[in-house]
Amino acid sequence: MSGECLCGAYAKPGELDEIEFFYPETAAKLRALEEQASEAGIPACKWGQKAPGDGSTSAAGRLCSSCVAVPGQDDLLDQWRDSGLITDDQHAAFLRETA
Repeated sequence: MSGECLCGAYAKPGELDEIEFFYPETAAKLRALEEQASEAGIPACKWGQKAPGDGSTSAAGRLCSSCVAVPGQDDLLDQWRDSGLITDDQHAAFLRETA
């Protein structure tokens, strides 16, 4: 499964339906985010969906954003800031939380 954080990184087909069965309000929030992503033109706009063309068979990647304090992942914050995924203020807040 994707994990308790519900990031969807390791989701299997139908997993969101399972979540909806047990936690309908959580699934509704995830589906609302899917809709927002679709409206924004994001190609992989479904929860747990890999980006188009990502036929990677490599080992699992890094952990999700709530795990940035894990040694070896701290450079993710810089990458997120540099690519515009988070603001400078969010970057600084993450650093304060993980210090």
